[in-house]
Amino acid sequence: MIPVCRRPIESLAHGVVSAKSPPQRAGGPPRGLRRKCGGGPPGADYSSLVDLFDTKTRVAKALVEAIFRRARYDIRPFRGEAPPLRVGREDLSPDFAVTRGDDAGDFLLEVRYRTSVDQFVTMEMQRGERSTVAMARRQWPALRFVLVTDRPEPGRSCFQTLADDHGDGIRTVDLASVSQLAIFDHNIADHEQLLRRIFALLSEA
Repeated sequence: MIPVCRRPIESLAHGVVSAKSPPQRAGGPPRGLRRKCGGGPPGADYSSLVDLFDTKTRVAKALVEAIFRRARYDIRPFRGEAPPLRVGREDLSPDFAVTRGDDAGDFLLEVRYRTSVDQFVTMEMQRGERSTVAMARRQWPALRFVLVTDRPEPGRSCFQTLADDHGDGIRTVDLASVSQLAIFDHNIADHEQLLRRIFALLSEA
């Protein structure tokens, strides 16, 4: 039993995907968007890919929030005084401010859904000091990235975070393996099951 979800999973997923879709855009989706959404075919409908990626992102953020709440964190939407950081074509700002009052301290969370975590890390490393991670860490030193994927590499979790060692490279660790956060394996396992069931329903919609 997963105490963080009061409604049936099917109702949650169908409620998300039944939202009104934006007007269809002309032309095919950019390769970058197809990559983020899981490699949709070049002829795929642009608006459908946007809707799917945005929906999965919203679900990912909700699940990460639920994970931290279950771990007895005080987590709330981030409200910063400074305007969002402009990175390429998107605005970057932390999703959540998190506190618990112990060794974990206070920090900010940015949640990103990606089909391939390894691909995200590779692209970030190629960009160096101009990468999203580097720019965000300069703007918000207490920021922690959580990467959510429904296609983790074998032996890896659907919920990963960037390692705290800010060395020359970028590497990820499973969220449950960060001892400082004290997030238990069964907490992650429950939400991985929830993620897969919701995303399976999204694929069928």
